[in-house]
Amino acid sequence: MFEIEVLQPPRNNLQSGGYLFNYKITQNLKKKCSCRLVEIENKDLVKYLSKRAKNKSVIILDSIYLKYIDYSEIEPLLKGRNRRIMLLLHLLPSADLNKENSTLTLKRIIQSRELDWIKKSNLVIIVTGKNYKKELVKKGVCPSRIKVIYPGQETKILKNKEVSNRVKHPVRGVTVGSICPRKNQILLLEILRKIKPELYEWTFIGNMDISPKYTKKLIHIVKKGKMKNSIFFKDQIHHSKVIENLLQSDLYVSTSVQESYGISVAEACSVGLPVLSLNTGDFSYWVQNNKNGYLIDQENTKELENKILAVLADLNLLNQLKISSIKLSKEISIPTWEQSSSKFEKICCSLY
Repeated sequence: MFEIEVLQPPRNNLQSGGYLFNYKITQNLKKKCSCRLVEIENKDLVKYLSKRAKNKSVIILDSIYLKYIDYSEIEPLLKGRNRRIMLLLHLLPSADLNKENSTLTLKRIIQSRELDWIKKSNLVIIVTGKNYKKELVKKGVCPSRIKVIYPGQETKILKNKEVSNRVKHPVRGVTVGSICPRKNQILLLEILRKIKPELYEWTFIGNMDISPKYTKKLIHIVKKGKMKNSIFFKDQIHHSKVIENLLQSDLYVSTSVQESYGISVAEACSVGLPVLSLNTGDFSYWVQNNKNGYLIDQENTKELENKILAVLADLNLLNQLKISSIKLSKEISIPTWEQSSSKFEKICCSLY
C-alpha cells in the first residue's frame, strides 16, 4: 500500500480556493487510504523529499513551490523507484505577480521556472479547470499529462437552504475573492461609484492582506466616492459563512481576469444567484447569458458596466434573472468533495 502526501507551503492562516481544495481532498481520502496534508517551507522541500526517497508514496506538490525552487533541484529526486511526484496547479504563481511586489525581471524568471517544471519534468499535472488545461496545451504541454479534477461542493451546507426570489432596493450584491489585482475589484468599485449608493449594499469577501497597497487603494476609492455606507468588507471567513452570504444576496459580480476554475461563481450559480462576470475560468459551464446572468469578454469592460447599471436600476430585470437562476440551479451539476477525492485517488493509483 502506498501513501499519498499533498505538500504545500504553510498557510499562515490564509484561506484560498487552492488551500481549501488541498484540505478537502486530503480530509476525504483519510477515510479511505493513507493520505495526509503536509505543510513544508519552501526552503525545506528538497530536504524533505530526499528523506522520503525510500518510501513508497505519491507526492503531490502545490504549484506555489514553482515560485521558489528551480526544477534542477528536484530533478535528481525524480529517479527514485518508490516515489512518484505530481504537480497540482491551481494557478501558476506568476498569475498573482504585479507591479506592487515584483519587477519585470523577477516575473520573467518565475515564468521561466514554471515552464521548466511543466515541460521538462514529464510529471503528471492536476488542474482544477478544463479551460486551464486548454491554456497549458497551447503552451506546448502534452494533453495526456494533464488531469482535470473539479473542486467539490459543500452539500451539507446547501441542503434545505434556498435564496429569496424577490429583490428590492437596496440590492444586496456580493463578490468573493482575495483583494488583489488579479481579482480586479477596483473595476467593480469604479462602476459602483456611478450608481446612487442607496440602490445597493455590496459585500466584498476575501483576504485583505495579500496585496496591501491594492487594498489601501480600494478602501481609498470607497471613502472618496462616499460609498462607505453601501460598501462592506469581510476579511477571511469560514467557507460555510461564504455560502451563507451567497444565500442572503441578490447578485454576484466577478471582475477577475484569470481563474483556473472559479469555485465562488460555481457556488453562486448552484444556489440560484444571478452572476455578472468577465468570462474566465470555466464560468461558461454554469452562466447562461440572459438566463442566470451575463458573461462579458474581458476586453469589454464597458459592457460589464452597462449590465451592472441596468440590473441595479431595473428590479424587474433582476427579479427575472433571479427566478431563472433558481430554476437553472437545479440543473447545475457540481461534484461533491467525495467525488473529487475519488477521482484524485484514481489518478494517484494509476502511477503504480
